[in-house]
Amino acid sequence: KLDVELHLGSAVTAEMVLAQRAETVVIATGAQTGPGLLPIAGHDLPHVIDVRRILRGERITGQRVVVIDETDGHGVLSVAELLATEGCSVEIVTEDWYVGRDLVATHDIVGWMQRVLAYGVAMTTHTSVVRIEPGQVIVTDCFAVGERAIPADMVVLGTYERPAQELYYALKGRVSRLYRAGDCISPRHTEHAT
Repeated sequence: KLDVELHLGSAVTAEMVLAQRAETVVIATGAQTGPGLLPIAGHDLPHVIDVRRILRGERITGQRVVVIDETDGHGVLSVAELLATEGCSVEIVTEDWYVGRDLVATHDIVGWMQRVLAYGVAMTTHTSVVRIEPGQVIVTDCFAVGERAIPADMVVLGTYERPAQELYYALKGRVSRLYRAGDCISPRHTEHAT
């Protein structure tokens, strides 16, 4: 209605923005996946995939899936449920006291728990991931000494995301009024946005 010009499916560069000679630029480039709050050794192995790739439709191979959940967010837990409904044996590993903390605030926890427990999803709490190796994830309970291995054909990273700020910093000092908005400032969850 306001005759706003939209360009879809294009990667935006600083040069493209500068060529527009805009007086004001708002950067809302979102967030990108990261290797973990503290990068997890083995996060770059071929059998490791991040939540965003699965949510975009990419499918995994293998039966035994370990979901590493740093965020307790809806996306991570939705992926765990999706993989369970597709016939995977899913185990969620979190440092939290229970799986699904963020689902409490939105009142989604009861329904989600009922659905995933019916599929046999295992939930391993108060447990840290030490490293990812071919065919297994090495973990340690936060309250016990020693490590143990969880068998894994695939590992899904539900880790904290990083702000996608590259375009903002490439334009900083080159545009008179430059602003950031949304997850490119600080990645947050759905409930923060709503």
